[in-house]
Amino acid sequence: MDRFDANAPDESTGRPSRQSGNPILDALSLHSQTFFDDSGPSQRRELPVNAAQTLDVEPEPVYRSLCFDSAPTEDAGPRMGNYFDVAPMDDAPMDMSSILPPSLTKPSLTKGALPMPSLVPPSWTEHVGPQNISLNEAESVSTPVVPNEIVVPGLPEYYVLEQNHFFVRGAAVDVATNVQSSLSNMGASVQKWRPLKAKWAALWYCPGSNNRVEFRVRIWGQNGRQICEIQRRDGCCVAFRRVVESIRQTLAEQQMIIGGDGQVQTLAQQPTCPSVSVAEARTLCSQVAPSLVASECTESFGVLRDMMHSDFGDISTEALRSVATMSACEEAAQQLHVASVLGATVTALSNEDPDARRCAAAASANFAEHMSTKSALVDAGVISALVPLVLDPLCEVDTQREAARALANLSDAYAADILGAGGSQLESLLQSCDSIADGRLRGHAMRARTRLVC
Repeated sequence: MDRFDANAPDESTGRPSRQSGNPILDALSLHSQTFFDDSGPSQRRELPVNAAQTLDVEPEPVYRSLCFDSAPTEDAGPRMGNYFDVAPMDDAPMDMSSILPPSLTKPSLTKGALPMPSLVPPSWTEHVGPQNISLNEAESVSTPVVPNEIVVPGLPEYYVLEQNHFFVRGAAVDVATNVQSSLSNMGASVQKWRPLKAKWAALWYCPGSNNRVEFRVRIWGQNGRQICEIQRRDGCCVAFRRVVESIRQTLAEQQMIIGGDGQVQTLAQQPTCPSVSVAEARTLCSQVAPSLVASECTESFGVLRDMMHSDFGDISTEALRSVATMSACEEAAQQLHVASVLGATVTALSNEDPDARRCAAAASANFAEHMSTKSALVDAGVISALVPLVLDPLCEVDTQREAARALANLSDAYAADILGAGGSQLESLLQSCDSIADGRLRGHAMRARTRLVC
């Protein structure tokens, strides 16, 4: 190993090099140092030394690149090939123009020429669109029209059916017509209807409990038979069970449901869940309400009022749902009025959450049915809050139904106030209410027209 001679004379002057005593300054000031080999003083060589190097000399350089390697010497013999070996390079400079850095720009993802949706809001009466609906249209309607021909997709091999499905027979159009009839009879709002996929996206509020459920209905084809599948996406499972039983009962009455052996199954062979109509739900609420409206429950209704003012949306929505359920009974409505719940209900009509807004409209319609709470509801400003919901073409159909029901209940004693808040736009709407496609909404509007329009 080479050893450093600190007393060796400088080659340029022949005089001993001066040391400052500071090893760092000496290393920085010296451009080169002389090293001696063990074989004798005549064997000397010079290597540059800086402050970062040690006194040990590395025998060969080490290249870290994956593309280049040092050229082998003639006596090194053949090299073992590996993935990163390249041909030996000569002394000519390498052309680096073909080596480009990687691009950091994102590739262009040009979309096809798709039609842009219209920004013009639809008319309040155009919930179903034209009667000659085409297969390429995806309708967002409350009562869609089933065309003369729909496309039933085949069931994919990898697809796992939902537990709530049953096999049906008959033409696809007949099956779709009966499914749509069942959804209309129970008052479900169809948000999307796609004939190309035989698929419904719907929303339903259970009468009596005001529980909300979102679900999908699909028709599949498999080996010459049809499969009706119902999927729950969000909401109450009990309300969803009633949706399943309503569709099952409608198809069973038409003798369309078949078993695994291909035989028609009757209603007696189907597991059923009793359905509750709106009238039955109100009767049940009236029977249960007297036990809930005792004097000791007034404090509880005050807690319910505070929940309606909560900053958390789910808390206020559940409170409004409870108010909409209990207000169907007049005794309970009176106790809610004592607890100052009516004002909070009117305020919730402008809530951004569609579920909360719908429950507030349902509660307002219930309060408007009782003579003991009708005047207090009007004093709270409910008319000016309900009219915009009815006139808004983009409002949810369920909310419009309840708002129209509330105005119809108030129209007998407050006709002038309603017409003053709605103006000519409301009068024009009432004159053309016969063209409203949704049956329940049309019924409430016609009931209000007989009292408001002379």
